[in-house]
Amino acid sequence: MRFFIQLMLISLVMISSAGHAEMLNDDTSLKEGMRYFNGDGVDVDTFKAAKCFERSGNGIAYFMLSRMYSNDDEDIAKYVLPPNKALAETYMRKALSALQTAAADSDPSAQTYLGNMFYYGIGVKEDKLKGLVLIRQAADSGYSKAWRLLGNITIEDKLDEAYGYFEKAVSLGDRESEGGLVRINERKYIDTADPSYKETIKKMANEGSPFAMVSLAIDEKHLGKYTHAMSLFKKASQDDLGSTKAMAFSFIALMYHRGEGVEESRAMSLKYLNEACRHDVYECYNRDLYKDGKETWP
Repeated sequence: MRFFIQLMLISLVMISSAGHAEMLNDDTSLKEGMRYFNGDGVDVDTFKAAKCFERSGNGIAYFMLSRMYSNDDEDIAKYVLPPNKALAETYMRKALSALQTAAADSDPSAQTYLGNMFYYGIGVKEDKLKGLVLIRQAADSGYSKAWRLLGNITIEDKLDEAYGYFEKAVSLGDRESEGGLVRINERKYIDTADPSYKETIKKMANEGSPFAMVSLAIDEKHLGKYTHAMSLFKKASQDDLGSTKAMAFSFIALMYHRGEGVEESRAMSLKYLNEACRHDVYECYNRDLYKDGKETWP
């Protein structure tokens, strides 16, 4: 089953943060666009997101529009903006100019996006050192999403360092970074079989983390504890974060498809795939495959 892959290579959903004035805090249209883009608390709608970004017209909005017009995945073509190389390049030039100006004025959200661009070579020549300097500046100002980005950058080969970054982001109010903490605990459990890592995930789930709920539910499902797994998936699906809602609904659909702890029902499976589709465009693709009688799960 394919899950939604953010068009920006890494998760950079900017919502709010204390500290310096930021583009997002001052821009209602941009925040609304991000909600539609990610399906957070609303049905995902890339066309509405694009209109919001166009109304916004700041550097982050231009960046988002550029990435959206760069997408050429045929699987989701009917759910997203049609690829347009010329528009993508135009918006990227505007994004670079606006973000450089705002970053020079100590806007941490601009520093984070610009740092991301330089670190990964998005629209500019790759310069990891320059990218890290910008991201660090934003992090040092108390910007939670910059700490999350540092976690995403280091998670592949520096787990302990990444864990510290995600913890810092969570302490500053960034809920998405809970996902990074869960991923690291999962990897450490696989590497060491130390049950304390699973206990940490359970504790996070009990404290309300939807990422931890989904992780724990998957474990329970594999152990044949279907009632508990279903309960956890349903609880996670009530969260406002679109990514976890979509994943939870997709797993519920899978359980009905396979009759795991419930009566096997194609109609119920399709019902929950429809719910997943509301928060993730790739799930719309999966739903349509399922409607055509094709298997969408691995």
